[in-house]
Amino acid sequence: MQTFKLVTSFVILASLIALATCSARYDDAPYTGTNGQSVEVQKGESSVFGLLLMVGGVVLIWWNEGRTARRSRSLKEAIQVVQKTNGMCQK
Repeated sequence: MQTFKLVTSFVILASLIALATCSARYDDAPYTGTNGQSVEVQKGESSVFGLLLMVGGVVLIWWNEGRTARRSRSLKEAIQVVQKTNGMCQK
């Protein structure tokens, strides 16, 4: 679970840095893109896309960590059962 918290923190921090860098780079640009949309509109669209990617990544990591924890508990239980059974057979 500690790894999950570390990875989640890193993803959020990296996303915020990327968002701040993008905002700082295009704030004063009076340029319109080749598709006729202003930079502000394009920046807004890319920010929404970035936030969706970040949320999706956090959800996937959360799901994967939960699945891994359940599998780990199941394997520990299976080892205990095998050790118990093995002890009974040797007596």
